[in-house]
Amino acid sequence: MSTNVSRNGVGPHLYKQLTPEERYRLMLAAVARGDEAEQERIMQNAPGIPFQVADTVGHALGTERAITWLRIERLELAVHLLHAIGLSADWEVPLREKNGRAQADRMYDIARTFAFLLTVHTEAARRFYEECGIDGAKLPLGPPHSMLVQVEEQAGHLAPTADEVAAMLRERRATESQGLLTAETVLATARALREKCIEDWS
Repeated sequence: MSTNVSRNGVGPHLYKQLTPEERYRLMLAAVARGDEAEQERIMQNAPGIPFQVADTVGHALGTERAITWLRIERLELAVHLLHAIGLSADWEVPLREKNGRAQADRMYDIARTFAFLLTVHTEAARRFYEECGIDGAKLPLGPPHSMLVQVEEQAGHLAPTADEVAAMLRERRATESQGLLTAETVLATARALREKCIEDWS
């Protein structure tokens, strides 16, 4: 087959004559068979559609992206925290068995570590909202958010201090080569996500 003709039999001079529907169907077929070269040819020869957006779009999308990332991180940590608390409670039952108390204590320390990480991310989110002039309590985040708020309140009571976490890690012989996570580190990632989107739309 000639290199100037695609697997669909469409030559370069014909790509621009395709209707949007024909081009879309060719794209789907190329995706289905994993033909990246064909996908690239279709995209390069597709006429563009001019559009305008407000100059705030980068800020809006960047802020939304950062908030979404912060929320996903917090939700994931909340799930880990609840799981660890549950496992810690499970080990309280067979305390008469060998190593039962040690296992319960270990799971409790893990739960407290997740509580610490969650409070770090919660503080980073609070500071990010503040920087952006956003009232986090008024964001339309849906039912999972109310659960998250409750878990974050619980984490605030359960979380150890940074020094206590460091001591637990040393006791468990865990690596500390990268240091403990801080709210400033998490906040820096959120800022970078926002700034990247602003840059892309500038």
